[in-house]
Amino acid sequence: MVNLGHGEDGTPEKVWAASDWRAGLPALPLDDLRRLVVVAAHPDDETLGAGG
Repeated sequence: MVNLGHGEDGTPEKVWAASDWRAGLPALPLDDLRRLVVVAAHPDDETLGAGG
């Protein structure tokens, strides 16, 4: 059985803000885009998926 509890607080926002992981990503040229679809995970997707 997998424990999906939220007993831990996770990573504080200030740690994410101070991280430089985005510095290595290339720029995304948006000049000629007419549409953009963003697909992103929600923080509790694993809980909702397990309940479904």
